Amino acid sequence: MRKTTPVLSSILFLAFVLPAAGSAVAGWDRSDAAEVTPPASAGDVKLVEINDRRTSPFPELKVSFSVPSIGASEVFGQRVLVRSAADDTGRSLAPETASDTPFAVVSGSRPSTPKTSPAVFHVSLASPSRAAKLLTALSGEVELYVPGKDPAAVVTIWKILPASGSPLADKLLEANGIEIRVISKSAFDAELNAAKEEARQKAKSEGLPDSQVEDAVAGAARDFPQIDQRFGPTLKVTDPKERIAHYSLVDATGREVPVFAWAQRGFTVITHSETEASGPGWGLRLRLFTPESVVRRAFSVRNVKLP
Repeated sequence: MRKTTPVLSSILFLAFVLPAAGSAVAGWDRSDAAEVTPPASAGDVKLVEINDRRTSPFPELKVSFSVPSIGASEVFGQRVLVRSAADDTGRSLAPETASDTPFAVVSGSRPSTPKTSPAVFHVSLASPSRAAKLLTALSGEVELYVPGKDPAAVVTIWKILPASGSPLADKLLEANGIEIRVISKSAFDAELNAAKEEARQKAKSEGLPDSQVEDAVAGAARDFPQIDQRFGPTLKVTDPKERIAHYSLVDATGREVPVFAWAQRGFTVITHSETEASGPGWGLRLRLFTPESVVRRAFSVRNVKLP
């Protein structure tokens, strides 16, 4: 793999695009995004490195940028949208999936980075022609999910245990149409047993032999998550606008505990890897997608020498 850093003759054009109301991620309309003029200063986005791999089996051109005004530790997700890319032979380097790139949100434990480290994003392009010497044009936009930019994007509900089954009370959740119930082990077991019994009765009504009836019951049980509620709550989540981007727990001292969250059979299961079990003083922290929490930066480079 060959790599290079920007040369003095490279020209980096920058523009700062602010999120407008109603435009963000997860399917939100981007057509009303408003540009602010004049453009941001040249120090706002920096071309860091170009990695050019033109050999098989996986040729790729990767261009790396940094955003010094935003810390890496502040970013909980991103999406890179390539508008155009070409080398000096005229070959288009824009990926085929450029128009429908998904928004990638960090889940689980996040990489530990010094607070002074800037946010970094990478633009993956098709491999240039073997004869190419310049990346003649690259333009696009990166969307960085920075929930700390908006106080309304971070919600903490304390003392969620023991589970009551009632909706968690919070004005920000209500404003976003979100309902969350913490499910007790007994309530979870009741739903599991009901599903097993439904599978049993269905198999019997179909005239299956006893062995296949029990297989159907076992299959229904496998459809339910295997949980250990000592290390995280089990939730029933209603989020019609898909606002929830990130889950974590907060212990009784206020320390944030990274978690893994996954949805299965109508449940959202939260679990952490701490040795200490979750206790009655623990809270649930949610980070929400809001227009103000998504920061956009447009990038454009021309006539950059390829390695």
